[in-house]
Amino acid sequence: MLDLKPAYDVEHLEGLIRTFRYQRYGKGKVEVTDRVIYTTPNTFETALMTYANWQLGENGLVYISEEGAMLEVQVTTSRGVLDFNHCVLEESSTPTHLSWRFRQPIKEAAVVICVTVANI
Repeated sequence: MLDLKPAYDVEHLEGLIRTFRYQRYGKGKVEVTDRVIYTTPNTFETALMTYANWQLGENGLVYISEEGAMLEVQVTTSRGVLDFNHCVLEESSTPTHLSWRFRQPIKEAAVVICVTVANI
């Protein structure tokens, strides 16, 4: 668990905890959960960065692939609706920023990014 609140100078941010969970059996799984709390409703977005190829699949699943391997990314939330977006960051390198943002401001929520090996 990481307390990320000190890393962000955001008005009304009361707490931001990121938890990592790893499952090593079966196909394996990595889960990253962000729990955010504001004192008043606010926007919130979480993201993944990738240099690999990616595509948006059915039901909002994202597939990331490279050299014959593929990952499936599923993003869920405890409240509200998340909108997906993406952009290429034009910096010294050009990663793709995959992001999920709440459609409406929230006061408290959890967002779970679950990454597994995709069935090819």
